[in-house]
Amino acid sequence: MKNEVIICVDDEIVILNSLRSELSKHFSDYTIELAESAKEVLEVIEELKKDGHEILAIVSDYLMPEMNGDELLIQIHKKYPEIMKIMLTGQANVEGVGRAINEADLYRYLSKPWERDDLVMTIKQAIKSYKDTKCIAAYNKKLESEIKLKTYDLVMALEKLETQIKEKNVIQKKLVRIATIDPLTSIYNRRKFFSVGEKEFQHALQTQTNLHIIMIDLDHFKYVNDTYGHDTGDVVLKQFVKIVAKRIRFPEILFARIGGEEFLLLLKDKTNAEAMHIGQDIRELISSAPIEHKENRVNVSVSIGISSFNENDKTIDDLIARADTYLYCAKNNGRNMVIDAKSYSFLKDYLSNN
Repeated sequence: MKNEVIICVDDEIVILNSLRSELSKHFSDYTIELAESAKEVLEVIEELKKDGHEILAIVSDYLMPEMNGDELLIQIHKKYPEIMKIMLTGQANVEGVGRAINEADLYRYLSKPWERDDLVMTIKQAIKSYKDTKCIAAYNKKLESEIKLKTYDLVMALEKLETQIKEKNVIQKKLVRIATIDPLTSIYNRRKFFSVGEKEFQHALQTQTNLHIIMIDLDHFKYVNDTYGHDTGDVVLKQFVKIVAKRIRFPEILFARIGGEEFLLLLKDKTNAEAMHIGQDIRELISSAPIEHKENRVNVSVSIGISSFNENDKTIDDLIARADTYLYCAKNNGRNMVIDAKSYSFLKDYLSNN
């Protein structure tokens, strides 16, 4: 028995034999199955399907006992919509044909007695339509599977890309932090200070606005490290930064560690008196707040030099150089003091006269 099947249904055996004879001549590659009633054909379909046969088309009479052809084809369509359905009718029953078309997706109906060529051509076209539909369905299924696979690959690729971007951003942030932030105190490092400071200096140069540099050095810090150890020294630096940070406001003031125990503040839009006031506040806060670490209690003081922008300054280095000069003046004259241009000039005159 060939796998592909065409079924003919009619309650008259003579018509069935005629159909078999006619179809066998033109459809030798297919099995031609016959059934004399709706009940029988339904059983035949189930058996054929169970055995793995493929039913391509069914040719059914319209008027039959127990169940008419339109009702039969509707039942078949509900369970096996892919089967092509052709109906033979000896009388023009518009209502029955209409039901079959609307509810059973009838491929075509033929009048009895049928024209041989018309019957053969109709079945050939029905089989072609069946196979085309099957081919399209298979292609669509394959295409859907490929789309799902490619979509999955794309989703995986996008997720991988997102992960790589996130990892890259994390690395970039770490690199930026390494390049700009002091690892011990978490404030700006020397490189960042000079990068931002030069821009602020150029702005002050163009606008002739106030700009100050406060240079701070912790007094006798080497003694702290040698006496209490570097762990305590690190804690002293961290606590010093916390104390200063509470006093200043960002972004008006740029705060950076430029060396071991040396720090710089850049003040924008402050008067000389305000800059000196900030310097004095920092000095007093540090000297009045002993730093404790484990069993150690460390008294700390700072020396501070403050320079202000003037018309002779060409770069930020000129400001820093003067602040450095004032700082070392403070160190050489007892430490724990704040020196600016005014106090430096007064101290210089005083020392030269005494």
